[in-house]
Amino acid sequence: MKKLKKAMNWRHENTDVRHSGLFSSNKSRILDAMPVFLHRVRKSMTEFGTSQLGFFLTSGSTKMMFTLPIPSFTPEVWDHIAEGIELSFWTVVVTVILEVWSLDTVRKVLEQKGAGIKLYTAAIMANLRNHFIFGVPIYVVAVENFCRPDKDVSIGDKIACVATILFVQSICFYTAHRLFHTYPTLYRHHRFHHRFNVHVPPMAANAVSPVEYIFAYIVPFVVAMPLCKPDTTSFRLSVAIVSLTNILIH
Repeated sequence: MKKLKKAMNWRHENTDVRHSGLFSSNKSRILDAMPVFLHRVRKSMTEFGTSQLGFFLTSGSTKMMFTLPIPSFTPEVWDHIAEGIELSFWTVVVTVILEVWSLDTVRKVLEQKGAGIKLYTAAIMANLRNHFIFGVPIYVVAVENFCRPDKDVSIGDKIACVATILFVQSICFYTAHRLFHTYPTLYRHHRFHHRFNVHVPPMAANAVSPVEYIFAYIVPFVVAMPLCKPDTTSFRLSVAIVSLTNILIH
């Protein structure tokens, strides 16, 4: 465990920000970590240019650097931001509608002894955080880097792209979910989702930690996209199908 924590250290000059500090539910640790993280972002933009972010991951004497392309804020990018917000908005709307449909389950969650109201409030906040704070920016970066213009894709190609994304996403999600249940280090990021183990409202579908949301919900799409280079319509349809299915099965 100590070796794993050491390997996941984010190092900046003489300050170490541990991986667990960035994603801990302890708000004070998050607040302590953010200034160093943001300083690294600003320095990265200076070193690598405003079109990409550079990060270093160190383990002992080994240092790895990776960069993330950041789109320039052209009118097309603003359109993609609007698309991401719209997709997140309608996901939340569908969730709320199904919550109203499942009021009896919601009531049972709220009436749970201990922290029923607190748990449900945390679920709402997790949904909003995941969809808008993480989902929208990653959607924009993914579309800018992996999507083709809609006009370049035929109807047959659109269908093939949707089928490919759904197939690859299913395999990757299953693998990620299995890993979260297999390794205790990962399960601690999955534990919150399973607090809805007795009464499961639709809101629980996306009530997951940031780590789980990114690696189990987002990464499977990112893995699938380079395989078929979808257009934005096919990609959005795939996301909508997975999101709706995810909410309904909960």
